[in-house]
Amino acid sequence: MKNQWPYVSSYSLLAVGTLTGTLLLLAAGTMGLVFVVDGFISQGTLKGKLPFAHFHWGALGGKVILTTILFWVVATSLLQWHQLQEKVENLAYWNQSQDTYRTTLSSSTDAILNDLEKDRELNQRMLSFYQRMEIEEDAFLMESENYNVQGWNGVEREYFYEEYMSAEEARYSPDGERVTINANYLEINPIEGSNNQEVIHQMANDENTLTLLVPESYRKIEKDIKEHYLEYFYFLKVEVDNLYNEAIGSPLNTTSKEALSIQIIYTASEQAYFTFNSATGNAENQVIDPIAVIYNDSLDPSTITAYVSSSLYFQDDSEGEAFEQIRPLLEEEEITEIPAVASVYDEANQAIVQQTQRLLQQTIALIILGIVSTVLVSFMMWAYYKARAYDLLLMYLHGFSFWDRNKQLLLGILLSHGVAGGIVFAFFSMPILFPIILFSLLLEASIVAVLSQQLMHRNIQTVLKESMYDYIGSG
Repeated sequence: MKNQWPYVSSYSLLAVGTLTGTLLLLAAGTMGLVFVVDGFISQGTLKGKLPFAHFHWGALGGKVILTTILFWVVATSLLQWHQLQEKVENLAYWNQSQDTYRTTLSSSTDAILNDLEKDRELNQRMLSFYQRMEIEEDAFLMESENYNVQGWNGVEREYFYEEYMSAEEARYSPDGERVTINANYLEINPIEGSNNQEVIHQMANDENTLTLLVPESYRKIEKDIKEHYLEYFYFLKVEVDNLYNEAIGSPLNTTSKEALSIQIIYTASEQAYFTFNSATGNAENQVIDPIAVIYNDSLDPSTITAYVSSSLYFQDDSEGEAFEQIRPLLEEEEITEIPAVASVYDEANQAIVQQTQRLLQQTIALIILGIVSTVLVSFMMWAYYKARAYDLLLMYLHGFSFWDRNKQLLLGILLSHGVAGGIVFAFFSMPILFPIILFSLLLEASIVAVLSQQLMHRNIQTVLKESMYDYIGSG
């Protein structure tokens, strides 16, 4: 795949230029529109024609809502841009995966989910396929779905497991800080034990033992880890197995929990597990110091079927013929449920393209919101000047300052920015929002400053015209 940075840079310059140019043209056009509408209305008398004060307050209410939406889109756009930068800058980490592919499962397997006998038969075939892939193609497992990025707290990732448990519970729960790998993964991504030896040489080879790679810093919660992972092991090995056995009339698995054991191998701190999944892990798609479960073939075969659907990887340098490489094995194992393989490097690049497209959509939304916001500010100001035409004229003639004449209007704009900014910051906690809010506030204040002179001149003409009508009428 090509380097994505030139594409992203060109897009960014185009987006910024388009947004700036559109807003400048919009400001000029809106001012012209205000004066045209004002001219039509000024053909009549000023008093009693239209409820300008109601217009002003209605526009202010709409402005608060619109400004909130505008700042929300700005915040999400900044977040999208931050994510895009991360993906582009860290694409180098994916160079190691240019010849790596993952298996995919067709949707046809969904049809047998309610037929446990057929499902068991599929699972057995998948287990046999996995065992041969592991030996013949050096296939490796890396399941990291617990680290799927679900949202953002400012610019910090929020992982799937964080939505359901406390940070303390996540340390020892299988539903928390856990990845699942096999021995082949450790050949690609070596992990060092706390005893300075590679863990691959320390693992037990026993169907009743589940091996865990645990960060040294978790030694103090070893009891909690063993307790929860023993339950996890028993569930996947015995309880799930018996669900199928009961449904198809096979003998039950009578392995007791006491017959099972957990082997813990402590690992050195700050070790990274590359996920090979562009949707999981940190900015480099790595997981730092998780608990890594070493897959055990004695688990119920349904487990490996789940992993084959998204987390089984193999390497092939045939440049586009990866599926053909494993086709003979698929045919020998009668696997028709794997229709294709996916290049994980291409998936990482595709994620960048999708991120760019989302940013483009949000840029368009910002342009539209900018248009509507400018129109609302202009309308709010026009209604304000129409509602207080005589008062503002007297203040102007008596030398009142720009602030004194426009205080209510400016405070309304300040209020809309304060409320909207506070709401958005409460959700996103992004300090960069403050200068953006300040810039927007100064921009709208500048619009008020420019329009105020023109509208005041219009008010003078209108008041003089009305006075002339009153004089003629009295004659």
